[in-house]
Amino acid sequence: MISLKCKICGGQMELVDDQIARCLECGSKMLLPAIDSDVRSDMFNRGNYYRMHYEFERAASAFEQIIARDPEDAEARFCLALCRYGVEYVRDPRSGEYKPTCHRASFQPFLEDVDYQAALKSL
Repeated sequence: MISLKCKICGGQMELVDDQIARCLECGSKMLLPAIDSDVRSDMFNRGNYYRMHYEFERAASAFEQIIARDPEDAEARFCLALCRYGVEYVRDPRSGEYKPTCHRASFQPFLEDVDYQAALKSL
Protein backbone atom coordinates (compact mmCIF):
# COMPACT_ATOMS: atom_id res chain seq x y z
CA MET A 1 0.00 0.00 0.00
CA ILE A 2 1.32 3.41 -0.96
CA SER A 3 1.56 5.95 1.86
CA LEU A 4 2.98 9.45 1.89
CA LYS A 5 4.44 11.46 4.72
CA CYS A 6 3.79 15.18 5.15
CA LYS A 7 6.58 17.40 3.81
CA ILE A 8 5.97 19.86 6.64
CA CYS A 9 5.84 17.71 9.80
CA GLY A 10 6.39 14.12 8.63
CA GLY A 11 2.89 13.01 9.66
CA GLN A 12 0.65 10.57 7.79
CA MET A 13 -1.33 11.98 4.85
CA GLU A 14 -4.94 11.09 4.03
CA LEU A 15 -6.69 11.61 0.70
CA VAL A 16 -9.12 14.50 0.43
CA ASP A 17 -9.77 14.00 -3.29
CA ASP A 18 -7.90 12.75 -6.36
CA GLN A 19 -5.26 15.51 -6.20
CA ILE A 20 -5.17 16.76 -2.60
CA ALA A 21 -4.09 15.11 0.66
CA ARG A 22 -4.33 16.41 4.24
CA CYS A 23 -1.89 15.70 7.03
CA LEU A 24 -3.44 14.01 10.05
CA GLU A 25 -0.87 15.66 12.36
CA CYS A 26 -0.56 19.31 11.33
CA GLY A 27 -3.62 19.64 9.08
CA SER A 28 -1.68 21.04 6.11
CA LYS A 29 -2.84 20.20 2.61
CA MET A 30 -0.60 19.33 -0.29
CA LEU A 31 -0.88 18.50 -3.94
CA LEU A 32 -0.43 14.78 -4.41
CA PRO A 33 2.57 13.86 -6.48
CA ALA A 34 2.07 11.39 -9.32
CA ILE A 35 2.58 8.21 -7.31
CA ASP A 36 2.50 5.17 -9.54
CA SER A 37 4.49 2.76 -7.39
CA ASP A 38 5.80 2.08 -3.90
CA VAL A 39 9.27 2.97 -5.17
CA ARG A 40 8.19 6.47 -6.13
CA SER A 41 6.37 7.09 -2.83
CA ASP A 42 9.48 5.83 -1.01
CA MET A 43 11.60 8.36 -2.93
CA PHE A 44 9.27 11.20 -1.91
CA ASN A 45 9.25 10.07 1.72
CA ARG A 46 13.03 9.63 1.71
CA GLY A 47 13.58 13.07 0.17
CA ASN A 48 11.33 14.76 2.70
CA TYR A 49 12.94 12.83 5.56
CA TYR A 50 16.42 13.98 4.51
CA ARG A 51 15.23 17.58 4.05
CA MET A 52 13.63 17.62 7.52
CA HIS A 53 16.94 16.33 8.96
CA TYR A 54 19.03 19.04 7.22
CA GLU A 55 20.56 16.65 4.68
CA PHE A 56 19.60 18.87 1.78
CA GLU A 57 21.97 17.36 -0.81
CA ARG A 58 20.70 13.82 -0.16
CA ALA A 59 17.12 15.09 -0.28
CA ALA A 60 17.77 16.88 -3.56
CA SER A 61 19.18 13.67 -5.01
CA ALA A 62 15.94 11.81 -4.23
CA PHE A 63 13.81 14.50 -5.88
CA GLU A 64 16.15 14.68 -8.89
CA GLN A 65 15.60 10.94 -9.42
CA ILE A 66 11.84 11.51 -9.50
CA ILE A 67 12.24 14.42 -11.93
CA ALA A 68 14.47 12.30 -14.18
CA ARG A 69 11.56 9.87 -14.54
CA ASP A 70 8.87 12.57 -14.78
CA PRO A 71 10.07 16.11 -15.57
CA GLU A 72 6.50 17.45 -15.18
CA ASP A 73 6.09 16.37 -11.54
CA ALA A 74 5.19 19.67 -9.84
CA GLU A 75 5.55 18.36 -6.29
CA ALA A 76 9.05 16.98 -6.92
CA ARG A 77 10.09 20.28 -8.53
CA PHE A 78 8.76 22.25 -5.56
CA CYS A 79 10.50 19.95 -3.08
CA LEU A 80 13.77 20.30 -5.01
CA ALA A 81 13.47 24.09 -4.69
CA LEU A 82 12.89 23.65 -0.94
CA CYS A 83 16.14 21.66 -0.77
CA ARG A 84 18.07 24.30 -2.69
CA TYR A 85 17.07 26.95 -0.13
CA GLY A 86 17.36 24.59 2.84
CA VAL A 87 13.74 25.05 3.84
CA GLU A 88 12.55 23.44 7.03
CA TYR A 89 9.10 24.00 8.49
CA VAL A 90 9.35 24.99 12.16
CA ARG A 91 6.41 24.92 14.55
CA ASP A 92 5.64 28.34 16.02
CA PRO A 93 5.16 27.81 19.78
CA ARG A 94 2.60 30.61 20.01
CA SER A 95 0.31 29.81 17.09
CA GLY A 96 1.15 26.14 16.59
CA GLU A 97 1.49 26.78 12.85
CA TYR A 98 4.46 25.56 10.85
CA LYS A 99 6.53 28.39 9.37
CA PRO A 100 9.10 27.95 6.58
CA THR A 101 12.65 28.62 7.71
CA CYS A 102 15.58 28.88 5.28
CA HIS A 103 18.95 27.36 6.19
CA ARG A 104 20.74 28.38 3.01
CA ALA A 105 21.33 31.82 1.59
CA SER A 106 20.99 32.71 -2.07
CA PHE A 107 21.16 35.84 -4.16
CA GLN A 108 18.25 34.56 -6.23
CA PRO A 109 14.76 34.96 -4.73
CA PHE A 110 12.86 31.71 -4.12
CA LEU A 111 10.03 32.86 -6.40
CA GLU A 112 12.52 33.06 -9.30
CA ASP A 113 13.95 29.57 -8.71
CA VAL A 114 13.97 27.39 -11.85
CA ASP A 115 12.30 24.42 -10.17
CA TYR A 116 9.73 26.56 -8.39
CA GLN A 117 8.80 28.14 -11.74
CA ALA A 118 8.64 24.67 -13.39
CA ALA A 119 6.34 23.48 -10.59
CA LEU A 120 3.97 26.39 -11.22
CA LYS A 121 3.92 25.66 -14.96
CA SER A 122 3.17 21.98 -14.32
CA LEU A 123 0.05 22.72 -12.28
